[in-house]
Amino acid sequence: MNNVLRSAKSQGTLEQQLQRLIERIGNENSELAEQAVIELRELLLTNNDWLLSMATTEEKNAPPVLCDLIKSLFSGINRFRGLDGPVPRRSIECLGIIGAIDPAKLSEMRLIPALPMHTDFNNLEEAKDFMCRLIEVQLVGKTRPIGDIRSGDRWAITLQKLLSFCGITKKVLGAGAEKPTPSRSTASTQLVRSAEDRWQAFPRHVQEVLELLIDARYAEKTSPQVYSYPIYSSSKTFKEWLTA
Repeated sequence: MNNVLRSAKSQGTLEQQLQRLIERIGNENSELAEQAVIELRELLLTNNDWLLSMATTEEKNAPPVLCDLIKSLFSGINRFRGLDGPVPRRSIECLGIIGAIDPAKLSEMRLIPALPMHTDFNNLEEAKDFMCRLIEVQLVGKTRPIGDIRSGDRWAITLQKLLSFCGITKKVLGAGAEKPTPSRSTASTQLVRSAEDRWQAFPRHVQEVLELLIDARYAEKTSPQVYSYPIYSSSKTFKEWLTA
């Protein structure tokens, strides 16, 4: 079995092998991401001359696969920081093997592309695009630090409401299964309109988390509080109540 897996991983060109590892490093499971980084380290050490030729290219910009690699390693460091796990440490080792790349060749690379807002949420489609970005970068990216059930429930119901707002349902998952996944970029995000395309624009590791919640039926069980006005009556002035 090990021989079969090893043979499958070595299929394709070096660039194709590297691209597969980049996708695996993006997995939200720390053990799977660690294994991918371990294999990446071996690939980089084994093919140092090939790596050096990419890093020292005379082209204006570094090869896209090298930019994707650096981006994925920084992303792994960021996602698993605080776990005191091996993923950040091994990612740093890989960055050390890659070495110092001319910053000018990476100037167009952005770890988290900014999503421009032109209408201040008055445009429904733009608001949905913003919510999808919020889900991808902030909410799904913050799943590991949640340490108690109550916070986890609030996180889940927040995702549930945002998915509903964006029109992403179980039906959308089935409808978009055969569509090719578009690349994520600021320009392409501006063109995303249908719920199916929004779903397909999520990276696979984000989809894996959201698929577990797509059928969830969380509900808030809170009774409305009755306040006596002014609500700062316990203090002499509003300023004292605000700074207490």
